[in-house]
Amino acid sequence: MTAQYESTAAPLAGFWIARLMHPVTERHKEWNAAQLPLAYAEGELFDRTRPGLRDEDGRIQFHYLGQPVERAAPVALTEHPLVARGVGRYADSPLLPRDCKGHFPCPEAGIWRASVAEDHPSAPVFNQWHRQAYVARGDHFPEPRAQHLAINAHEVTWQWLGQANESRGDLEYVSLGGSEITAAQS
Repeated sequence: MTAQYESTAAPLAGFWIARLMHPVTERHKEWNAAQLPLAYAEGELFDRTRPGLRDEDGRIQFHYLGQPVERAAPVALTEHPLVARGVGRYADSPLLPRDCKGHFPCPEAGIWRASVAEDHPSAPVFNQWHRQAYVARGDHFPEPRAQHLAINAHEVTWQWLGQANESRGDLEYVSLGGSEITAAQS
């Protein structure tokens, strides 16, 4: 849409903004910058009052900016099917990843995910999302050989996913699955 002179009517409904045709002074540039878009109906005369301008400042034109468009509502994230079935849960990822080799004692209580190097022969079978365990601080990580896998403990890297349970004194409150179960901490 071409710019329209101030003495005309809006050929199209929508938002228009006034601009001096030839801004030369700093005051002219400030006037242009201070203008806000105004809504005009089709055929409505443009504002001719020119607030803050004198006749010698020159002519102004109105520039078409368009019609407002309603933004689409944000798409709601659908719940993951494993969460819906109660098999999985949402959790915040730790800020800094904590990794530990499987032959060391657990440095932090919480949920840990196991994996081996991608070039390990058992990687396609072992590196699965469900290879997780809740391990208390100081305990040993689960031994892959106990699961009949040809993987040594020192080949497994455990990544800390977060603390699922809350310790209150000598009791640990297990908070998976909706209801709290209290278990004595050993």
